[in-house]
Amino acid sequence: MNQLSNNFNPQELKVVLVVEDTKGKRLINLEDSIYSLGRDLRNSIIIYSPIVSRYHATLLRVTDTKNNSFVFKIIDGNLQGETSRNGIFINGKLVSSQSLKHRDVIVFGKDAKAVYLMVEANFSEQDILEDCEQERFDESSNDSFDPNDTLVSDEEDVDLLSESALLRLASFPELLPSPIIEIDISGEITYLNPAAIMQFPDLQIIKLDHAVLVGLLDTFEQEKKDFFVREVEVNSAIFEQSVYYIAESRLIRIYLVDISDRKRTEAALLKSEERYALAAMAANDGLWDWDLNTNEIYFSCRWKSMLGYQENEIGNTPNEWLNRIHPEESERVKAELAAHIEGVTPRFESECQILHKDGTYRWVLSQGIAVKDADDKTYRMVGSQTDISRRKEIEAQLTHDAFHDPLTGLSNRALLIFQLQHAIERAKRRKDYSFAVLFLDLDRFKVVNDSLGHHIGDQLLIAFVERLVNATRSGDTIARLGGDEFVILLEDIQSVDDATEIAERIKQRLISPFKINDYDIFTSVSIGIALDTTGSNKPEELLRNADIAMYRAKSLGKARYQVFDPQMHTRAITLLQIENDLRHAVEREEFVVNYQPIVALSTGKFVGFEALLRWHHPERGKVSPVEFIPIAEETGLIVPIGYWILRQACLQLKEWQERFQPNQPLTMSVNISCKQFLESNLIDKIKSILLETKINPACLKLEITESVIMENAENAIKMLLQLKNIGVQIYIDDFGTGYSSLSYLHQFPFDALKIDRSFIDRMSKERDGGEIVQAIINLAENLGVYIVAEGIETKEQNELLQQMGSNKGQGQGFYFSKPLDSKSLEELITEAPHWLH
Repeated sequence: MNQLSNNFNPQELKVVLVVEDTKGKRLINLEDSIYSLGRDLRNSIIIYSPIVSRYHATLLRVTDTKNNSFVFKIIDGNLQGETSRNGIFINGKLVSSQSLKHRDVIVFGKDAKAVYLMVEANFSEQDILEDCEQERFDESSNDSFDPNDTLVSDEEDVDLLSESALLRLASFPELLPSPIIEIDISGEITYLNPAAIMQFPDLQIIKLDHAVLVGLLDTFEQEKKDFFVREVEVNSAIFEQSVYYIAESRLIRIYLVDISDRKRTEAALLKSEERYALAAMAANDGLWDWDLNTNEIYFSCRWKSMLGYQENEIGNTPNEWLNRIHPEESERVKAELAAHIEGVTPRFESECQILHKDGTYRWVLSQGIAVKDADDKTYRMVGSQTDISRRKEIEAQLTHDAFHDPLTGLSNRALLIFQLQHAIERAKRRKDYSFAVLFLDLDRFKVVNDSLGHHIGDQLLIAFVERLVNATRSGDTIARLGGDEFVILLEDIQSVDDATEIAERIKQRLISPFKINDYDIFTSVSIGIALDTTGSNKPEELLRNADIAMYRAKSLGKARYQVFDPQMHTRAITLLQIENDLRHAVEREEFVVNYQPIVALSTGKFVGFEALLRWHHPERGKVSPVEFIPIAEETGLIVPIGYWILRQACLQLKEWQERFQPNQPLTMSVNISCKQFLESNLIDKIKSILLETKINPACLKLEITESVIMENAENAIKMLLQLKNIGVQIYIDDFGTGYSSLSYLHQFPFDALKIDRSFIDRMSKERDGGEIVQAIINLAENLGVYIVAEGIETKEQNELLQQMGSNKGQGQGFYFSKPLDSKSLEELITEAPHWLH
């Protein structure tokens, strides 16, 4: 029994397609508005057959809104105008397009066909497939088909669609990628182009309540105009609607353009500003329609006004368009047009500059699609033109900002890396080409920021860049990496001398002060130089090498340059390892405290000790303080280490006081680092340690270097007074090596000056070597303090100090004893000192 009866109610039907190919037979419910068919896996309906085209056919649902019915029309190829290689046969006849009827048999190739069915909604898939097995669908007429015969479609096929619908299908709106909708003045939908059906599949169901049409009739009534533009949002996408009233047919036609990307771009780029709406007409695209047979182009009014022209000021020849394209882009655009016309590209899309009436060039996006005839020959192109000048300006600004420093306008790290990579590649190609990288860091820039403020600091950087530009060659690249770090790429140099010459020139430019807001600011720069001959093939490695050399210059006293050598990198790696090991040294108990005796110069008797940190590394053995103390200072590890030393030294002092000199207590000298001195809780920490160890505060001598005190003299005075208030004594360490101001010196509450070992060493080697020491002794006496001489290594130096009248002073050095561990020092205390013999 044939279940698929021809007698049915259209309201109770479903439309299906039974596909049979190399993978067998399967049923597909046709519920969407458009389907693509072919062997490409991206198709809506995949036909598994090697002889089927990638995009063989298109099924298009065409709606008759007045009768509330629809029919599916099949088109050979896709909507872009590309046809299949084998064609499609319906009931044995080759067709280019046809409206489908119940039981139509569609053949795509010898092993691929489909049956179009309109069945009752309650039929199951199994019922339909079984019925297809029982009934043989006739397709035999295909066997005798002569491809040279003229093909004429049956009149009944044409009757399924009205003449106006067929005209629409092959007309401009059907081919446009943008949705087009027509409604009558009562709000009934009279037409949807394929793009509208695809974009808004539920529009025919929701109708006037759909976001695309909501409020449109009210707006139309309020505006009282034949044309207006508005924006609507549909599922987070934003569309611009151009609404026209067609008086002769009493229809409202709506053109929609998806402007979501443009809106997102504007929001991202102009987030600090209020959104503004483009003028309605300015946002519209200009349209063009090119008849390739007559070589005439229709340009819409908007197309012409976009370039500043009136309707009658532009003709209808291609040259009106092509001759206005920028000369440097004209050939490219013509080639892109030709490629699409010849079928090389699926669509025409080109961005170019086009001449405006005012003589300037505007950026436009031209898009179009070719229309082909039955012989696969392009006879027409239709498209649009969009003004994208604003987008191009924004893109250019974004590109500039992405590769330039906002403060100075110099190249940033990203652009510098790009330019370095080019220099490296050029050096590989040319044996006579060489380049250098200079890494610059302003000395003491942080002091300017902290004291005068970041605004002055920024102005200093801008003024510094001006001097850099004047000191370098016109072709050199200057980049700012951030903060006060700059890099110069010197290309086409002959030797390292060219790089050092530039470095010297920069130093000379910085001799005179910068005059900024009534301030005279002196600064200098430390420079690291890395040559391409170091074997580095990556920009990051060259920057690293130059950076290492720059830090080497800073460590040697700043205001100088250093040329990188591989040993610097080895040393940097070693220092990094030391830093990592330092972080574990305390918890692993790798630190020990050694003590160097301090004696009274007049009697030679012990009066105290200086606590000195030593590091016994489990793998490297004894690590020199010269290696790890600067790293501890830089990383801030010196703060917890410093408090650990202070506590250990006070505990040891308490023990020795009780054992050796209970009546005349010994003293302990402990160094306070720069970072410790700046700690806000320094006083509380010291009080806590004194309370815990129960030593007399007067027995604790805190040694603070001259340079630390002078870094910020006024704050230093306040801190020193607080230290004096808790009873400890203050020594100014390394006196004579810094830059003490005598006007400040008498204000500092200190107890002793420690004469640096460099002055003691020169006493016996130079004729006038003792004069500085004598001057310091006299200064101390006048200030009412005593001296402690460091680095006494010979009997002669000891005697010279005694002769200079430093009887109240103290001394330490290898002549008395080197730093010892606590056990060895206890043995020394109990023995008769050798210097008293």
